[in-house]
Amino acid sequence: DVVDWGTWSWEASNVQVRGGQLLLTARYQEHTRKGQSLFYTSGIVKTKAPPILYGYFEARMRAAPRYPGVAPAFWAYRANEREWTEIDFVELTQDREGPGLIDTNTHVFRQPRLATSNPIRERRTWIAPWDPRDDFHVYACEWNDKEIRWFVDGKLVASRPNQYWHQALDVVISMGMRSPLLRYPSAEGFPTLLRVDYVRVWQRTDRNVSGR
Repeated sequence: DVVDWGTWSWEASNVQVRGGQLLLTARYQEHTRKGQSLFYTSGIVKTKAPPILYGYFEARMRAAPRYPGVAPAFWAYRANEREWTEIDFVELTQDREGPGLIDTNTHVFRQPRLATSNPIRERRTWIAPWDPRDDFHVYACEWNDKEIRWFVDGKLVASRPNQYWHQALDVVISMGMRSPLLRYPSAEGFPTLLRVDYVRVWQRTDRNVSGR
């Protein structure tokens, strides 16, 4: 039951575990929050354990059928008064150019070490040779003190040096709404379901957090 923010209305009723899978549902459900008219509710899960600094993160997921406008995401973030960073292990079906565009993004919204007050918002896109709605695939990220590397089905698809992501983060799986639905709401294709077979996280047990 994560607190709502922005246009996201997270409802615990949209989260189930059934048949060994985590199921997140997005629904067309008109409602009002703080005077704002909204049209969708969705599901989210977030770790209750202490936040995690560095590790290898993977989830085996099958994207929701509704396209475009629904974006399943496996990611990590944490926000406080001094620091607010985010690593997107994967964001699916959020691009209207095609459902096979797989995003692995990074953001720094607030951090004392930034040389500028402007946030960092990076987008990386890998084009899959398949549709992520058709089957399960494994999406993973290796994050250490020197580098961040993204994998799909064991294949390295993106990397970047780690200059800024040294804040312990909470791990999240969610379904967010995207264009065109935020501007042109439609009930077509809802409810729609994200299926998650598993989520796994590893951390090194020695002091050398760099390397594979």
